[in-house]
Amino acid sequence: MVLVKSKSRCSRSTIIIAGALFVSPLAVAAFGPPSSSTPTARRPAAAAVRGLASGRTRRRSPSPSVTLINASVLSDSLDADEQQQLQGASDIISRAVEQSQSNGVSNGVDLANGVDLDFEKQQLQRQLDVPQQQQNQQQQRNINKSRKNNKAMADPDFLRKRTEALLRMTVDNYNTSNNLSLSNSNAGTLKVDKRTFDWLIDAWSYSGECDAADYALSLLSRMEELRGFNVGAGVIPDVKTYTKVINAVARSGRRNAGEEAEAILERMIHDDATTGELRPNTYTYTYVIDAHARSPSSKSPHAAQRLIEEMERLRASGDPEVRPTTRAWNSVIAAWAQWKGEEMAWGHIGSGAERAEACLDIMEEWADTTGNEDVRPNSYNYNSVISALANSQDEGAASRAEQILERMENLHRTTGDNQIKPRTATYNAIIDAWAKSGEIDAADRAELLLAHMMELYETGHNLDAK
Repeated sequence: MVLVKSKSRCSRSTIIIAGALFVSPLAVAAFGPPSSSTPTARRPAAAAVRGLASGRTRRRSPSPSVTLINASVLSDSLDADEQQQLQGASDIISRAVEQSQSNGVSNGVDLANGVDLDFEKQQLQRQLDVPQQQQNQQQQRNINKSRKNNKAMADPDFLRKRTEALLRMTVDNYNTSNNLSLSNSNAGTLKVDKRTFDWLIDAWSYSGECDAADYALSLLSRMEELRGFNVGAGVIPDVKTYTKVINAVARSGRRNAGEEAEAILERMIHDDATTGELRPNTYTYTYVIDAHARSPSSKSPHAAQRLIEEMERLRASGDPEVRPTTRAWNSVIAAWAQWKGEEMAWGHIGSGAERAEACLDIMEEWADTTGNEDVRPNSYNYNSVISALANSQDEGAASRAEQILERMENLHRTTGDNQIKPRTATYNAIIDAWAKSGEIDAADRAELLLAHMMELYETGHNLDAK
């Protein structure tokens, strides 16, 4: 097995090419040669080249700056995205090994190519294991960073004690005008006011604990109860409080998270009609969409789409607090990306990747027709759709992903807008799409894309393609 390693700064993109280069010869051994029923055989000649209008679909000799090295000497540290790509390559090889036993492969050795499949799989697995500790350390650093401004997040036991103490202090008929505090040798002084409630709810949102949403909802419920007593304005929940609770529900990942979050949103809308003080804003709607996107329910993508359209309706009607954004749209795209379609009486219908791809067209249409530039797709939106295509295993998904890359490159070339500039993550996602496609020419297309990246970087046309 070989990996393409660039002497420029493109070497990180080579990880998934390892899978593509290895799986390509296995495709014939494990699955047989292409027939009229395979995607590659059915694709017209014009479609085979439309993904790379610049002519990159033609096989070229490797650039002098590219050398071939054995996987065992690859020493680059891998980030989380690269870990996922390498895992994808390993999974592809595992599938090929399992299915190749009856197609000219004996004892894990490809007789036609002389490749020891088990050895190569072990090499890939070794690459996954070595940087695992580094990845865990990076994830912990990210968590610590988010907890910097709320120390309670770093100690779930401390957070739980503080929350339960506050709930005990604020039982029914408790009058917070007494301004009592709870002294605790481990927790200091706990003051009963809105700031304390909000602080604890926010801590639960980012705590990562399985009961975080339950505690956040309990705190909100207690604040609503206290609103009916003589507490003044000190403990009354506002839009910020409700939005924090919705965020906690969204991050819980519960199957009904979307329904729970939307129920809170509906309560806000109902109360605002009476008081005029709880009008949901862009962040509120975005977190509800997040809740649907993180939920495994098959209804979630439809709900996310409905909510983003509701945001646009509110914006168009003159609501100054709500407007669709690329951030909200990215959650809609994420919701569609995990949708597996629907089983009907006449068969399976629908593709989440196609729906995610359609979101880009809607975003551009809204930006052009409404003047709301906050919904014009950026590189994060494009990358999310490309990743959805890569993971979909839909026929022709890799070619469609390359068409999106062309779209990004053309837009950046004509507008100079760096918000849509393709970066390493973009190219890696398309290489990943080719590696997962199972098409016979996947390795060639991945190599050509890497060469294109190198050319862009070395000529200075795109220094972010490294």
